[in-house]
Amino acid sequence: MKRTVLLIFTLFIAIQSFGQAKYVFLFIGDGTGANMVNYTEFYKGAMEGKVGISPLIFSTFPVCNVATTFQYQGKVTDSAASGTAIACGKKTSNGALGVGPEGERYTSIAETAAKNGKKVGIMSNVEINHATPGAFFGHQKSRGNADQLIADMLADNFDFYGGCGIMKSNNYKTDVFEDCKNAGYTVCRNNDDFKAGYQNASKILFIPDKEHAVKDAIDRQNMKPGESICISDFVSSAIQFFMKDNCKQGFFIMCEGGIIDHLNHGNDAAGAVREVIDLDEAVRIAYEFYLQHPKETAIIVTADHDTGGPGVEVNPETIVNLQYQKHSIGKMTALLKEKMKEKGKEPLSWDEVASFLSEEMGMWSKFKVSENDEKYLKEIYEKTIAKNETGNVTDEYGYNHNAEIVAKAAQMVARNCGFKYTTGGHTAAYVPVFYIGPKPEIFSVKMDNSFFYNKIAEIARYK
Repeated sequence: MKRTVLLIFTLFIAIQSFGQAKYVFLFIGDGTGANMVNYTEFYKGAMEGKVGISPLIFSTFPVCNVATTFQYQGKVTDSAASGTAIACGKKTSNGALGVGPEGERYTSIAETAAKNGKKVGIMSNVEINHATPGAFFGHQKSRGNADQLIADMLADNFDFYGGCGIMKSNNYKTDVFEDCKNAGYTVCRNNDDFKAGYQNASKILFIPDKEHAVKDAIDRQNMKPGESICISDFVSSAIQFFMKDNCKQGFFIMCEGGIIDHLNHGNDAAGAVREVIDLDEAVRIAYEFYLQHPKETAIIVTADHDTGGPGVEVNPETIVNLQYQKHSIGKMTALLKEKMKEKGKEPLSWDEVASFLSEEMGMWSKFKVSENDEKYLKEIYEKTIAKNETGNVTDEYGYNHNAEIVAKAAQMVARNCGFKYTTGGHTAAYVPVFYIGPKPEIFSVKMDNSFFYNKIAEIARYK
């Protein structure tokens, strides 16, 4: 009996060491440093009544490692340079996508997969031609060249694209969805569209309409499944689409959790934690696929960089207070503005604002607010809301335009829950790398983000 078990174990190790990844999933949590993952697991554990952490699916993978993320001059990276390093295996300058510092064209792992006859899917819960997904098909000196990135996207002719939208400039005169249809894509605007069209489609563009728009995970809490499209929908749809003919040639899927970065820029811990959990749900779908095809499937989970530089000082008694935040700070800003508009020329009173923060975040009603914090919030109120101004706080990348009182209140709650941001920008901190699949030793050493291309090419045997 012992010999049989030993033989099975030995064969499993051999398969993992010498197998080939026919199906490759690469998940990128934008702005998700190691502390972001760690804190999310502490939050999950506290919510489940556990002492310590409740692990995310991807943190249970047999390989856990770290990667460096600096751009080619050694500076803190942006998503374009880091996305390019991951996708293309070469460093570049901030802002550049799929090209080198001098504009020389790079080849991405997705393009290499396609040349090797694999189906390719690129998806994100931000715009499909945003920096990270754009690094896998784009070749532009500036990530801001949205129109040119659309052309790059169609030129690469990948099999599946999914995102919350498509960025374009005011100079883009044609209908982008008609352009995609003319390029042979079946355009799906919701899950019903996908179910109705994927069997006869040769290529899919999945961009939700306004009614089913991608929303932050924290803002979906009271929504029914399918009312808002999420990255789990994209991953499951891509698998279903690729496997309709058994996909004998294999596939490469890159899925980005892009909203994590935006929320960390705004220091919105409650929102970011839920986005990491949302990414984990998408990884769960890939892992379920892996369990059906364990000899041929590889799953890599990493980040392009850390955002916010968070420190973790967990208190099990207070970390659960993060649950009382009902919406992202962006959504709360919109709700506060609506209240101000309804009030008209007369500004909201402090009591009305405090009641709003209590309802939206649990302050005072669910947990105590220190005298100093309340005093600080009142000072912000006097210089902004009392003058019918929200005092918008905009991060350095321009993703967030949040009311100052909402942004500061969210930081207070996060701090009291043991999560302390040090910046609103990116940092050079290590990012985690999690892996399950063939040849685990390839990912078992400390690495740089520019190593991903060759490592994926090796486990998938791309030429």
